[in-house]
This record gives sequence, structure tokens and C-alpha cells, in this order.
Amino acid sequence: MTTSPSPHPADAPPPADIPSPAPGPGPRAAAALVFGSSAAVLVVEIVALRLLAPYLGLTLETSTMVIGVALTAIALGSWLGGRLADQVDPRPLIAPALGVSGVVVALTPLLLRTTAQWSPALLLLVASATLLVPGALLSAVTPFVTKLRLTSLAETGTVVGRLSGVGTLGAIVGTVLTGFVLVSRLPVSSILIGLGTLLVLAAVLVGGRARRSRRAAAAALATVVAGS
Repeated sequence: MTTSPSPHPADAPPPADIPSPAPGPGPRAAAALVFGSSAAVLVVEIVALRLLAPYLGLTLETSTMVIGVALTAIALGSWLGGRLADQVDPRPLIAPALGVSGVVVALTPLLLRTTAQWSPALLLLVASATLLVPGALLSAVTPFVTKLRLTSLAETGTVVGRLSGVGTLGAIVGTVLTGFVLVSRLPVSSILIGLGTLLVLAAVLVGGRARRSRRAAAAALATVVAGS
């Protein structure tokens, strides 16, 4: 009695289509997220110098502290954001990063005015935190988005290079816009409150899109399971 050989895996029929995870941002949305988050970091950094000037003076030491904390935030956010993007799905992380950043940025003028009445040491601590927290969270957006846009190893250099360029362009625009337009026309507290509001609105939009994508993916998966 002979038995027919089992089919080779290469000869097996292709499996049914399995829906992919909820899609990440498209190329334009990805560029907008990277551009906006990078610009926001520089806006906060430049405005922080003006906001701290009445309390600490516009000195070399104050400028060095602000720039140092901002660069630390960028490095920390980029590093930790990249590690986190490799460990978990970064889709649900983008909206909270934008939202928390927006809340901290909007509250910065109030926090600094309040702590300035207590002690210079506390003012320095709070000022550093209000720079570090949003700076790190906003800097993490770029590796989150980059991870979602990397759909092929053959395009890694193109995707990373494009988004890095967009982020640098956003930082330039944020710097020029703040230094030559915003600071000369608006109170620094209004700039931060307005920026914080924009970041929270962006978080709501991104979060809503992510929820719709997850529901669509879940519905597609349920359809495949029901039809199998």
C-alpha cells in the first residue's frame, strides 16, 4: 500500500489574504508630523529664552542652559523613540506624544510665573522640565513615523533621508518664524499657549485617525475569519 507524498510547502496553495495591521500615516501625513514636531521643538526653545529673561536675565549662561536642555531633549527623544518604535507598534504612541507635549507647552508660562516667586533653584528645575518633556516627546515623533513608513529595506535610505530632511526643514522654519515674526508680534505666553493648543488639536486628529484605522483593520480581520 502506497501513500501519496505530502505536497511540498512550495506547492501548497497560497493562504487566504490576511489583512495587514492598521496602516500608518501616508507620505504627506508623515511629512507633516515630522515637520510640525521638529518646528515645535525650536519654537519652544527660542521662546523659552525670552520667557526666562525677566527672571534669569538674557545672559550667556541662560542661553547655554536652554540650548543644552533642548539638545538633550532632542537626543533623548530620538534615542528612546527609536528603541520604543522597534519594541511596540508606534501607531498609538504618536497622539499621546503630541497631546502631552501640547499640555506642558501651554502650561509653561503659568508654571514659570508661579515658581519664579518661590526660589531660583525651583525655577531652573521647572524651566528645564518644561523644555525637556515636550522636547523629548516631540523628538520621538520622527522615529515613530519613520518606523511606520519603512515598508521595504530597499527604500530605507530614501525614507530616512527624506524624513530627516523634512525634520531639519521644519526646525529651520520654526526658528525663522519665531525669531522674525512671532516674537515681534505676539507675547511669548500667547505663542506657547497657541502652540500648545495646536499640538493638542493635532493629537486629537491623529488619535481619531488611528482609532478609525484600528476599527477598519479589526472589521477586515473579522470578515476573513468569518469567511474561512
